[in-house]
Amino acid sequence: MQIHAHGPGSRRGRIGTPFFALALALVAGLVVAGPADAKKMKSRAFEKVLFEQNGNYYELIELGRQGISTAPIYFDDDRITWLDAANLAQRLQFKGVRGRLAKVDSPELDSFIRTALRPDKATWIGIRYFCPTGQLAYSDGQVLGPGAYTYFHPSDWGPRLPDGRPMCGSQGSFMGTYMAMGGFKAPFWAMNRAPKLFHALVVEYPVGEIARRQAADAGNDGEAKAQN
Repeated sequence: MQIHAHGPGSRRGRIGTPFFALALALVAGLVVAGPADAKKMKSRAFEKVLFEQNGNYYELIELGRQGISTAPIYFDDDRITWLDAANLAQRLQFKGVRGRLAKVDSPELDSFIRTALRPDKATWIGIRYFCPTGQLAYSDGQVLGPGAYTYFHPSDWGPRLPDGRPMCGSQGSFMGTYMAMGGFKAPFWAMNRAPKLFHALVVEYPVGEIARRQAADAGNDGEAKAQN
């Protein structure tokens, strides 16, 4: 798959008790305290921001307290893999809609996430590269077709295998994508052949997408009844 960058204008992760405690706290709208010697944290409302172009809502979640950050959620240091981040996103709901790692499918949405949510460190998003097939796919399984929007740093596509596919190294079957908000790869997206663990992720609640789908289904049902 030929990938081009189009701009918007280590260790294996574990899912332990702190991870599940965080998931429950997010669903309940609370942040729970960690070890007794940890600094006390206050419960906060988590901000979901509407992207009017697609009617979906987006939320920045940050795990751990690594210095000062504007991110709305803090928890004891528990960095997670892309897959753990995807599982966490699916446990969250807003307006009755289950979350997912954000499908960043346009430069407008990419820019919106950066300006409205202001991620300030490496942040997981809902795209991964499947090493055996050489395909990129969103967190919902949809494969990116020719001309799909991407914003990868050029170094993520080399060195390559003889057939032109990127080398996945020790990552296994896929490499997760993150926004590189610091270092030489900023402000591009990035993937790494070595396993990565990060504190931040962007969750998307596809409220508008589901509403459009339901309206289309209702319209199809109406046409079918009219024909009978």
